[in-house]
This record gives sequence, structure tokens and C-alpha cells, in this order.
Amino acid sequence: MHEDDENDDLEHLKRLDAFFDGTEQTTLYFELEKRSLAPDLSDNLSDEDVKRALTDLIWSLADLHVYIDNTDHLSDRELYTQLLEYCDEPTPCIVGIPGSATHWSPIGSWNEDDFDVWLRFYATTEEREEHLRENPDWAMPSSELPPYPRPWIPVRVWEFEEADEEENP
Repeated sequence: MHEDDENDDLEHLKRLDAFFDGTEQTTLYFELEKRSLAPDLSDNLSDEDVKRALTDLIWSLADLHVYIDNTDHLSDRELYTQLLEYCDEPTPCIVGIPGSATHWSPIGSWNEDDFDVWLRFYATTEEREEHLRENPDWAMPSSELPPYPRPWIPVRVWEFEEADEEENP
């Protein structure tokens, strides 16, 4: 591990501590607003305006190292509404910490409804089979393609550095 990595990790931990003890809280909306990237909060957006605003919001969140997953079952308007709610929640400030990132998913609570959505639209055949083995009484939903594919959504690319042989003998 490099000294810069240790400093970044320490900074990240300090920010998390400040978040949990209530001394430093922010929202993603506030962080976007500081960068003049705040999403449109109007309830009267046309479908085309929602599509543009959603695209802008998703890419702006990626600029903040916030990535979204498992969203292709939601319409643009449903996703935009849920993302606006997420952006208004208090969050630890990871902005500016190199290598830091977070993920958000509308099915992130993993309750039964979320599991059904995941099994229906996102789980592989193997994951569905494993889930059924572990939960034989589960009413397995049929597998479907998500109705709103968004292949353009930015994806977090994990860059793992090879450890020096001296550091890891």
C-alpha cells in the first residue's frame, strides 16, 4: 500500500466518523448544487425533459463517484423520482476522496419485493437456481428482460493495483 492510499483511507474514515457523529453531513443534491449540476425538481417535466434530466443526473452522480445499479425495470420518470429522493438523503461526503465510490439501487433494501424484482429482471439462471435451492418455498417469478434498458449508464470500473512483491512476499 502506498502512502497516498493510506492517507485517502484515513480521510475516508474521518469523513465517515464525522457523518456518523453528526458533525459533517451533506446530501448529494447539495454536492451537485455546489457544482452547478443540481437536478430539476419540477413536477411538471415532460417525458422528454425527464429523459434529459435523468441522463444528466446519472452522469453527474457518476462524476461524484455514485453509481446506480438494477434500474432497468423502472420507467425514466419512476427512476428520476427515486433518484431525487436518494439525492436528498443525508450521506457521508465521499466527494474528492480518490478511489472512493458508492452504489445505489432501487432494490437495495433486499426485502421480498426487491428479491422478486432482482430474480425477475437481473438474476442469472445460476443465481435463480441457487436462490431456489436456499429458499425452496419461494414463488419464483418468471425471468424477463427489463422493459427500460439503459446500456449508457456509467459503470464503476474497479482498478486493482498489483501489489509489489516486496510488500506481499
